[in-house]
Amino acid sequence: MKKSLFLLTLVGFLAVQAYATPTNDRKTKAPKNTWEQQLAKYIHYPDVLRQTNKGGIVMIQFRVNADNELSQVEVFSQNEQLNMGLIRQLTGKKVLVAANPGELYTVRLRFQPE
Repeated sequence: MKKSLFLLTLVGFLAVQAYATPTNDRKTKAPKNTWEQQLAKYIHYPDVLRQTNKGGIVMIQFRVNADNELSQVEVFSQNEQLNMGLIRQLTGKKVLVAANPGELYTVRLRFQPE
């Protein structure tokens, strides 16, 4: 009788555990900074776009050196003034996002009229 009661209890316990849904009591981590967020901190709305009251999307390529600074910044747009302005604003700026030194990164930034 004791063995059958023990086995019945064990089967019941295992059945409950099989259908139980675990709860997540851990707090979620804060979202990591993305490249776009990091670069947006250093860039102000370009004067070239402000004059025309236009927005747009610009592709930027760069490398991060061993000191976590942006280097070899390239901007891909048809407006040379915009390219040079963004290169000046970004070159040498430190980033907090973990990066592999020397790796080439490409980021898309969206500008909206103020």
